[in-house]
Amino acid sequence: MHISLANSPLHTKVEPTDAIAVDMGTTHYLTTSEGEKEDNPRWYRESEGLLRKHSKDLSRKKKGSNRRKKQQHKIALHHERTVNRRKDFIGKLVYKLYHHLKNNVLVAEDLRVSNMVKNKHLSKSISDASWATFFEWAGNIAERDGFHFHQVDPKNTSQICSRCGQKSPKKLSLAIRTFNCQSCGNTMDRDHNAAQNILFKAAAAFRGERWVTTLNETRNKNEAQDLDLTHATQLTLFDAIFKPKSLGLGS
Repeated sequence: MHISLANSPLHTKVEPTDAIAVDMGTTHYLTTSEGEKEDNPRWYRESEGLLRKHSKDLSRKKKGSNRRKKQQHKIALHHERTVNRRKDFIGKLVYKLYHHLKNNVLVAEDLRVSNMVKNKHLSKSISDASWATFFEWAGNIAERDGFHFHQVDPKNTSQICSRCGQKSPKKLSLAIRTFNCQSCGNTMDRDHNAAQNILFKAAAAFRGERWVTTLNETRNKNEAQDLDLTHATQLTLFDAIFKPKSLGLGS
């Protein structure tokens, strides 16, 4: 699936009413603020064995021979298929988050992917996921179809309870997949908790307010407890009553 803004009429931005946030990952590609997870296809790792075989076959071919050229072409096709599968997945996923799930606001973290790939333990998984492409296309579709795409500072989104707003006294390592709040007893999937915090953070910025680390925001906290966070739209995080002073987010 290819996304292009060329020759596509840009729509006027719709009133932001139905919002969803996503927390990117490597175990799962992403987790939404509704708690839904999207599996990570791991395209490169899945085809790594076949690529290794193709490369081994190439090393056996005589330099300058037609057989070597054919093998080089085979490797190029292998890379092209992997790239195309990745793009197809990302394009369909972004479209689904907006159109199939009927959201007109999509929020994600403003991740510095170029810095994250320097981590030797995660670099291959992060590169394979191609988060930068996801963010770029999320913005492109929003621009093309009149929706909203925002990115927020990822600081503390995984370390704070989305229910009571209290920060975990100890930094949670990536190995810990469940968030257990020692203040209110809230227990939930770590990525789901982070996605809800991302949504709250964007809502606070939309209203020109500061997302406080010790208490997300009294309004968010009380409504989250009353409604048990069954659906993001119930929190009316983006209602017309609150006019934005400054988004401070990616458009």
